[in-house]
Amino acid sequence: MKQHKNFDIVMEYAQSIVDGSKIACRELKQGCGRFLSDLKSPAYDFNPKDAEFVIQIIEKTLCHAQGEKIDGTPLRGTPFLLEPFHKFQIYDLLGFYRKDQKIRRFKEAFIYIARKNIKTSFAAALSWALKKIVSL
Repeated sequence: MKQHKNFDIVMEYAQSIVDGSKIACRELKQGCGRFLSDLKSPAYDFNPKDAEFVIQIIEKTLCHAQGEKIDGTPLRGTPFLLEPFHKFQIYDLLGFYRKDQKIRRFKEAFIYIARKNIKTSFAAALSWALKKIVSL
């Protein structure tokens, strides 16, 4: 499989959740386990091209409008760099297709993110970037 820029980050994140080296809730463990098993499944093709496009367009064109780092440094005006869990969600949502078809496995998603983890900005950025895919 052609190696993509964020593939290793996403795989490390999913593997660390499944093997317990990162603490996670049951649902996240199940989601990461499903992602890893879907990669091996003969029922799905995996092509992260659109996921990579979405990640790149968000990180290269959008900036934070508000918020601060944990040390209190303002984020306003800094590039919107996605965390590994954001990239995992994008890969999982956009990477899987039914075998030998152009039909995505997932058509909608409920993304739950804890407070103070840029969920509103992420949801807006993801919606905007997904519109760019549709218009291509």
